[in-house]
Amino acid sequence: MKQVINHTVEGVHPGLHKLGSEIATERLQAEAAIEALGTRAVDELLRLLAAEANLRTKRLRARSLWALAACSLIVVMAVAKLTEGRFDPSIISACLWVPSFIAVAAAVSSKASSAAIALIRYEDPRAIGPLVELLTSSVTPFNAEVRRGLMQLLPAAPASIRTILSTRQVNCINNLLKGSDRELSMAVIKGLETFGTARSLPAVRRLADSYKQQVMSDTEWRAYSELRQAARALLPILEQRANEQGDSEILLRPASSPDSPEQVLLRPVGAPTNADETQLLRPAQPD
Repeated sequence: MKQVINHTVEGVHPGLHKLGSEIATERLQAEAAIEALGTRAVDELLRLLAAEANLRTKRLRARSLWALAACSLIVVMAVAKLTEGRFDPSIISACLWVPSFIAVAAAVSSKASSAAIALIRYEDPRAIGPLVELLTSSVTPFNAEVRRGLMQLLPAAPASIRTILSTRQVNCINNLLKGSDRELSMAVIKGLETFGTARSLPAVRRLADSYKQQVMSDTEWRAYSELRQAARALLPILEQRANEQGDSEILLRPASSPDSPEQVLLRPVGAPTNADETQLLRPAQPD
């Protein structure tokens, strides 16, 4: 069910507070306010989206803490009942409400969704960060339009955009490379060619070294192969920037550290999965 959350956000142009309203006349008033702002509309819409993102974060943190406290109390009650020999499984099942309870806090408001759609019309690259946050936060009826906006903005984004992307927004961009939307992933790769930094190296390296084993059609396989090749071509660009920025720790650190390195077999990219494991390479043991 769609969550409709409307409220007043301080510091935002008052004419935008009716964005996403269920009343048609109020929505028209908000659209008229955007038109009247002219070139200032982009700044106001960005300010509104930033405020909405902060509110979502606060709601999510508060609900998560409340849910943790409630679940802890439930567990204590369950243990007490167990020691008395009167354990009731329904006590533990009471925790099943937690995911939906937290999901409400993470819901994107209709105001934020409407502001994002309005912002896309201006084709301003500063919209990339807020849009990618919305796309990866939750499923909304506006996701298709947000995706189309990112498909246009990412490949054309200037290098200067890297200075205004928050760590959270960069992580959201990197997470798009893990998804099944290969067209959007290719748009991300093209954008990172211009504004990518060492912060995206692990995600790009993971994609470049990946090898999908599920059944694919010829069209799907070609699209996946092109995406992987694009990621490989991007790697030296990001590595050079990492060297220039002095991010040697990010450059050299592996994406993950195995618990037992001696159990890891090194298979060349694209190698058949039925290769004889006795012929594969093992990493050198540390001294």
